[in-house]
Amino acid sequence: VDGSVTFTATALDASGVALSGYPVVFTGSAGTFFSSIANTTTAYTNTAGVATAVFKGKTIGTGTITATSGGKSATSSYTILAGGARTVAVDAATVAMAPGESKRVTATVKDSYGNVVDAQAVTIAYVGTAGRVASVNGVSSSTGTTDTNGQVVVELTAESAGTGTLTLSFTGGS
Repeated sequence: VDGSVTFTATALDASGVALSGYPVVFTGSAGTFFSSIANTTTAYTNTAGVATAVFKGKTIGTGTITATSGGKSATSSYTILAGGARTVAVDAATVAMAPGESKRVTATVKDSYGNVVDAQAVTIAYVGTAGRVASVNGVSSSTGTTDTNGQVVVELTAESAGTGTLTLSFTGGS
């Protein structure tokens, strides 16, 4: 997401001669954008008959751009990948457990458009008078990597009564 892709359309007459000054309308599919307010723009061909437009993606998946001029159109597609990690959210703000119990906290990492970010390294820290991190994604570790759903699972356990704070963080984003 937010990576720029330049699309080029060439307008030619029936003899193959470049058409200069012709409007070409570039229209993006949902999940793409030309500017912050639109996913459609009009560009005019240069002396070589070429018009260009730069689009970005905001929803992971396939984006398509259609160029239309003089009743003719052509479509091109590109793959939109998740952007850099921007937010991390947990499924539980507080967790209560009795000594000897364990609870799972699932954290989800997303980019600035709400797309989940996979393969993001997440650092886990726990500080408190009781309890500890028992596992991260099923193994004993202080770091984890998000899965294809943008999630990392932290299992907490408590040996005695008390309190603690779990902190999850990653490098980059906000």
